[in-house]
Amino acid sequence: MVTQELNPIGDVLGFIWTWVTKLSEHVNYLFVVALRVKNIKEKPSNLEYFPLITQEKHNIFSRVALQILATLKLWFIIMRLWSRKRLNVVFTHMCPEFTIASAPICKVLRIPIVMWYAHKHVNLKLKLAYALSDKIVTSHEKDCRIKGKKTTVIGQGIKVPKNCVNEIKNDNTIISVGRISRIKAYETIIKALSEVLNERKYVKLKIIGPIYDKQYYQLLVKLIKDLSLEDHVIFIGPVPHSQMEEHYLNATVFVSSSRTGFDKASLEAMAYGLPTIVCDDTFDEILSDLIPYCRYTPGNHKELAQKLIKILSDRELRNKVGKQLRKRVLERHSVDTFIKKLVEIFKSLIETDKQKAT
Repeated sequence: MVTQELNPIGDVLGFIWTWVTKLSEHVNYLFVVALRVKNIKEKPSNLEYFPLITQEKHNIFSRVALQILATLKLWFIIMRLWSRKRLNVVFTHMCPEFTIASAPICKVLRIPIVMWYAHKHVNLKLKLAYALSDKIVTSHEKDCRIKGKKTTVIGQGIKVPKNCVNEIKNDNTIISVGRISRIKAYETIIKALSEVLNERKYVKLKIIGPIYDKQYYQLLVKLIKDLSLEDHVIFIGPVPHSQMEEHYLNATVFVSSSRTGFDKASLEAMAYGLPTIVCDDTFDEILSDLIPYCRYTPGNHKELAQKLIKILSDRELRNKVGKQLRKRVLERHSVDTFIKKLVEIFKSLIETDKQKAT
C-alpha cells in the first residue's frame, strides 16, 4: 500500500491506520510505503512500513530531488518485496502520483495496481493514473468522474464506533470538521448561524480542523466579527482522529458545506448517530426520505439555517434522524464491508494474472 501518511493519531489521515489494521487481518503480509510515518507504538505482526521522506522542510530544488529519490526508493522496495515473493498487488491511496510512480516497475514485474480515488476533480494526472492502473476503487459513482470498466464502488470504509449518540440531550452545539480551506465553504455555515441565533440565543459552532489557507481563515475571522459572532464560533484546530469521538458524542448536529463528494467526516458523524446536514447530492442515496431535514442547496445559508432550527428545536426528530443515518452508514460504508470488497478485488486480479502467466 502506498499512501501519504501512516499515523494512528493523525488529524486528517488518521483513518488510514484503521484501514491498515483491518486489512492486515485478511492478508498474509501487508507492506505500507508512506511519505511520512509517525507515532506507531504497536502494530500487527504481519505489517511492515517504510517511510519515503524523512526531511520535512525543503526548498523547491531539494523538493524535486526528494521526489526523484522517493520514486527510486519506492521502486527498490517493490522490487525487493517482489523478489521475496511477498508482493502480489500494489494498492495506492488517493494521490494519482503514487500510481504513476509505481507503474513503471509494476508493469515490468506484472504486479497489478489498484488505486483508491474519491474526489470529483479530474485532471491529466488522474487520467494517466487511470490508464496505468488495473482497477480503480471509489466510495460512490459520483466520486470518480472517469467512467469505465476499471471503476468499482466499494464504499468509504468508516470505522464502526462502539459508542454512539443514543439520545441527544444537548440542544445548542453545531460542529463541522475539515481543513480550513475555501473548498469547505465555511462562510455558508457561519452566515447560517447568524440566522439561527435570531431564534435560538445560545447556539455555538465548533469548527475542527487544521488551517490550510491562512488568507481564507482571516476572511472567516472577519466575517465572524462583522456578524458579531465572536462568542458563538470556536475554531478548535486539528484534533487527532482517535480523539474525535468526544466531539461527535457531545454535539447536537453536524454540518458540512463541502461539495467534494462523500465527505468522510460527515459519514463518521452519521456513524455516531449524529444528525448530519450536507449540501452535496452524493449523499442522497443515504439520506433518501431524510433529504427534507438533512440536505440544503449549496451556498444557501438561509435554507441551511431553517434546517438547523428545525433539528435544534425538535429533540425527537433529531434522535430519529440520527438513528436512521447510523443504521444506513454502517450497512453501506463500514470498514469491514469495505475491506472485504477490496480483498475480493485483490484476489480477482491475482487470479487473472496467474491465468495470463500460464
